[in-house]
Amino acid sequence: MCDDEERPGAAYTGRLRQSRARSRWAKLAGALLSGRVTLTQDARLELFCVVSDDSGLLQSYEVSAGRSILIRTAGVEHVSVNHSHLEGFDNTGNIRIWPSEEVLAFYCAERCEQFAQKRVLELAAGMSGLAGLVVAALGEPSRVVITDGNEQSSKHLAENVKLNTHLSPKVPIESGCLLWGKERRRVHERLGRFDVVIAADCLFLTEYHQHLLESLDLLLDAGGYALLVGPTRGGSQGLFVERARSHGPFEVELHAEIHPRVRTLVQQQLHACVDPEERDTMNDKLTPRLVVIRRRNNHDASH
Repeated sequence: MCDDEERPGAAYTGRLRQSRARSRWAKLAGALLSGRVTLTQDARLELFCVVSDDSGLLQSYEVSAGRSILIRTAGVEHVSVNHSHLEGFDNTGNIRIWPSEEVLAFYCAERCEQFAQKRVLELAAGMSGLAGLVVAALGEPSRVVITDGNEQSSKHLAENVKLNTHLSPKVPIESGCLLWGKERRRVHERLGRFDVVIAADCLFLTEYHQHLLESLDLLLDAGGYALLVGPTRGGSQGLFVERARSHGPFEVELHAEIHPRVRTLVQQQLHACVDPEERDTMNDKLTPRLVVIRRRNNHDASH
């Protein structure tokens, strides 16, 4: 169960967030189950060689020569829309590995040297934690913790971590459920400080931008930084960047180019869209950008 802090109005706030999250999830789940929205192989960017078992629920991601990560997915038909633990977060991380997670994992694989002897935390990892597992497999970190704010995602995440314990025999891979916000200060303090925080596609719900910044403030050590990969999604990414730049302890960079291969694969999918409106929609939801948030070295991270 996700830890929470007792605070005035917590019950009402929790019900409100739960209602919003359930509404968003119900709309998506209904569209998926009705067939109006499909999750086909074409929706993947295919940055890794992926092999599935006969059920299609166990996938092997080759992240480097001779190194593969096993991911067990839940499948849409196994995901309920009636979870009481949707508070604060939607349940979309239980459906599949979304393109931004794949892009973040690819970015981490291509630049794995930056994680050497670093304490690394993944937020909003969904059911897979693919990027965090890539860091564990290739980055030689001193610590890896992979989290999500949804309880069912966290349970699936723990299963996938167990499938991949061989990737990091010297440094155990930790996983858990983590909700964001300064009201959970004690939970964050128990988790400790990190040198690098990574996350994918976690900015589309603007009501949680401030909560994410508060958590980064509590989790990033002095001189640490966060790598947030995601598409623009109706301008939500830009709104987060503006808010982050006004948040005292951080310096913020926005990179439109993540890697030439990513750009090429995205452009191929965009060109396949005949309808201009569909192409614009896909560009907004698919084209990834990288937000880098650095804690200023002169800012005291011990407060």
